[in-house]
Amino acid sequence: MELSFLPSFLPSFLAERFGFLKGLGSIEFGDYLHALGGANKFTLCEIAIACAVVFLTSNSNSIAERIKPTVLSALLMAILTVLSVLMLSQPSEFIYFNF
Repeated sequence: MELSFLPSFLPSFLAERFGFLKGLGSIEFGDYLHALGGANKFTLCEIAIACAVVFLTSNSNSIAERIKPTVLSALLMAILTVLSVLMLSQPSEFIYFNF
């Protein structure tokens, strides 16, 4: 079995500056929106929403600084941990069967 990677697409206007990357094998220049599922307005909206979430929301460290541990949250975490360990003994469906 040969190891291969899916190509990474970059916009064609970057080919002049980063053309040396094409020789690496898995980098192509051209229609990068096609690689994202097609050049439609929904794909561009999804990318815009994802960028807004990334750049306009707080990061995990600043959220963690605001959370103060309480007895209630410790009790909740203990209950969830016990339930998780108990659920490990139950059979689960193998999701990659015949994949």
